[in-house]
Amino acid sequence: MADLKSKLRSMVGGGPVKEQEPEPMQAVSGPDWQEIDGELQSNDDGHYILRHKRFPLEFNHGIEIGSFLDLTAQDLVYLAKDARLAQASPESLLLLDTETTGLAGGTGTVPFMVGLAFFGDDHLHVEQYFLHELGHERAMLRPIRERLESCSALVSFNGKTYDLPLLHNRLVLNRIKPVEIPHHIDLLHTVRRFWRRHLDSCSLQSIEQHVLGLQRTGDVPGALIPSLYFQFLRDRKLYPLKPVFQHNSMDLVSLVSFMTVIARFFGSPESLQHKHADVMGTIRTLDDLGLGDELEAFFQRLFELDIPADEEVTILRAQNLKRLNRWQDAIHLYHDMIENGRRLHFHAYIELAKIYEHRQRDFDKALDMVQRAQKRLELYKELQAIDEILHLEHELLHRLKRITAKRQRILS
Repeated sequence: MADLKSKLRSMVGGGPVKEQEPEPMQAVSGPDWQEIDGELQSNDDGHYILRHKRFPLEFNHGIEIGSFLDLTAQDLVYLAKDARLAQASPESLLLLDTETTGLAGGTGTVPFMVGLAFFGDDHLHVEQYFLHELGHERAMLRPIRERLESCSALVSFNGKTYDLPLLHNRLVLNRIKPVEIPHHIDLLHTVRRFWRRHLDSCSLQSIEQHVLGLQRTGDVPGALIPSLYFQFLRDRKLYPLKPVFQHNSMDLVSLVSFMTVIARFFGSPESLQHKHADVMGTIRTLDDLGLGDELEAFFQRLFELDIPADEEVTILRAQNLKRLNRWQDAIHLYHDMIENGRRLHFHAYIELAKIYEHRQRDFDKALDMVQRAQKRLELYKELQAIDEILHLEHELLHRLKRITAKRQRILS
């Protein structure tokens, strides 16, 4: 090394080569932290800013947030459509929302703000970890990992696809062992299950309006958040970022309210907002979980509350009754669709023909259902597209031939 330094000195013709000292980290002044209600935190890996807000249980965000603590483990199973959450409790959940330098993801995207929320000491705690120096990311990630490791389940909005994989990558890049999350309730999946066919958008703000009846005012648009952070890195002024902290807080509190409102649909149908989407989302969840008895109890409660059950709901109820082997109840429901429905229910005729043919072995009744459907189909031809007519004609003819052959074998 000494010979190399001598050669370098001879080349530049100067004195001894001085090793360059690293430039000191530019500090953020204390008053700025106070402006965003944050505090500088330190550990062996560096510094980060922590902002900690406490919301009392009676705080109302479309609903009193303390109602979240009344959720049962079964409610969590319904929300996540995951039976493995049967042992979880609302107190053990951790809610996650990140603000990043871009939406593309990948190794070039940095979560400069990580918001975590949890309940304790009769409050909802919102902790926001802020990266005020890019070189101190490891320092910020360490306490975040500790929080993630201690939770029994994580709650997010699109976190399975975006937030959690992003944090996993950043932990790996910073040589920190990634944490395994036992269970994850991604409310974007829940929201889509309920409202994707009924709303133009399933964004967080759209669902706030639809479910909670809230309209954000003065909120910073998500698309501007990365540029606000980059501006901070240039001018070191924290105050313009305060709306970003508030945006992140609102996202987390909204997740609490969403979960509480949607969970009530399952246990208390009277809390339904009498919207078709709310009813159908509840039905699909119970159906996907294979909870036939609970689903039939839900249908009965809808009837008792005089909540309108349209044709789609009636068809789903009949299908569930068949799975429960309640064949007579299903038969009664299909006949009611034929006699009292506002449309010509070929589905009901075909399903009745199947039950009479395969379950009751009553080929006369099965044949009668097919023939009645064929007569009505002749009238229906004037009103429907030819492709659907051809499909129905083919199915009814195929069924007619099979039932007639079975009937003749018995008679002979």
